[in-house]
Amino acid sequence: MLEHTVKPGDSIPSIAFEHGLFPDTIWNHPDNAELKKKRQDPNVLLPGDIVHVPDKREKTMSKPAEKLYKFRRKGVPSLLKFQLMKDGKPRAHEKYKLEVGDRTYNGATDGEGCLKEWVSPSAQSGKLILSEQETYMLALGHLDPEGTESGARARLVNLGYLSKADAPLEEYKDALESFQADQKLSQNGVLDAATQKKLKVKHGT
Repeated sequence: MLEHTVKPGDSIPSIAFEHGLFPDTIWNHPDNAELKKKRQDPNVLLPGDIVHVPDKREKTMSKPAEKLYKFRRKGVPSLLKFQLMKDGKPRAHEKYKLEVGDRTYNGATDGEGCLKEWVSPSAQSGKLILSEQETYMLALGHLDPEGTESGARARLVNLGYLSKADAPLEEYKDALESFQADQKLSQNGVLDAATQKKLKVKHGT
């Protein structure tokens, strides 16, 4: 059993990919029960979390000789899914180009404005191009928990309330207040329990 210390960009799928395991093998392992209960989402980890990685088990298969066989590992690649919104409405059937690693994906969002593509579990960044005027850099891999400032900042960026994750403190507080106003919460600029809950619901994770 290996103990993996989570670093920025890590997620259960990326850790599993690194060690040649299925994500569920790690996430559902009894030694990770406490972490699973605490984080609830395999893509929402906090740097410093400890993930217990079990040893791989060998599997043998009998096949006739002198033939070529193709094997595919389950859980690879991973599904990247998010929703595009504008002025509170889904950006339905909008064409896009997505660049992740050395691959380029061309497609269009569905009727709910959702983009879905299969990407490498180890991918930590990407670029989404909607038009010549709209290019977005994507941080892939994981989100910090919504109860942390870094997690709240990332969600506010994705929801369009904050310009960038490392924006000045005053801008972050203003973004929190704007979000709180839209959700009919107390506009205190504080990441309280009610704001954390709404951030998670509106962001989807």
